[in-house]
Amino acid sequence: MLLPIGIVLALGALVVAALPRALPALVAARRSRRGVLVGRVLLGAATIAAAPAFIGAVVSIASR
Repeated sequence: MLLPIGIVLALGALVVAALPRALPALVAARRSRRGVLVGRVLLGAATIAAAPAFIGAVVSIASR
């Protein structure tokens, strides 16, 4: 599903407007032990979620 360009631009504008306000909290979370742990868990979950598609693509390419 493709979004209309106006919606994409509006979302981008909201992110740009909100980022300066959220930046101090993001930096603090990045430096805290809990923030590092949450980041590692999310990275691990993303890796596990992407692994089947990656393996399928490698097998598809190798079998050609």
